[in-house]
Amino acid sequence: AASYIEEQFRELGLQNIASEEFALSVPIDRGAHLRLPSGAILPIYALWPNHVRTSTLPAGGIEGHLIDVGHATLAELNGQQIEGSIALMAFASGNNYVEVRSLGARAILFYDDGGVNRSEAADKFLQVPIDIPRFWVEKEQARDLLAAARDGKTVVQLAAQMDWERVSARNIYGYLPGLDEDM
Repeated sequence: AASYIEEQFRELGLQNIASEEFALSVPIDRGAHLRLPSGAILPIYALWPNHVRTSTLPAGGIEGHLIDVGHATLAELNGQQIEGSIALMAFASGNNYVEVRSLGARAILFYDDGGVNRSEAADKFLQVPIDIPRFWVEKEQARDLLAAARDGKTVVQLAAQMDWERVSARNIYGYLPGLDEDM
């Protein structure tokens, strides 16, 4: 990507093109999945870490009964066995996932409910390193999981690994000379 940008800068006629390399720590998703009682394995995707806390799960993963908490309003949570669950949650639910975790959910699986936008995404990341394993489930898998969650007795297993790694990054500079007569 950096080579492409440099090439485009040259084609645009920018001058004094320079590049500087630097080390950067980034979270690398090593993979995550959900195993259904049938043995079927579905890919899931870890969300950006809460501060430095990734959604890495313990060796061997975790398991819990699958529940649908919708947007996690009080009415939707009423009567649900949240303790020990794996909670399916609509993305357009603000930061209600924090309450669901505080009520004992072991992990949160977000799905697209039509409310996926920048503002909602910003609500999914905390600036403190709170351990709330959060994952994205693709729309097709979400439909199947929502159906499986209806009885509240389907037990699923999750496994996930996300590590911080130092990688090489680059800044690329180019200058476009110009003249402002007023200056």
